[in-house]
Amino acid sequence: MAHTDEQPDRGPQIPVVTEVSPGQVRAARFRVSRDSARGRCTPARIVRLARVVLPGDHPHPA
Repeated sequence: MAHTDEQPDRGPQIPVVTEVSPGQVRAARFRVSRDSARGRCTPARIVRLARVVLPGDHPHPA
């Protein structure tokens, strides 16, 4: 399974593909769904979870 990020500041948009395991995807989905159920799901929190759980380049600042 691959996670892609678009890199808008690098000329033509070439997707960066990082291999992630099914377990990493399940962990990320679980954390987002748990936070959503608790009313804590915000775009900034989702970005922060992606930085922690999924490897690779993340275009959004911390």
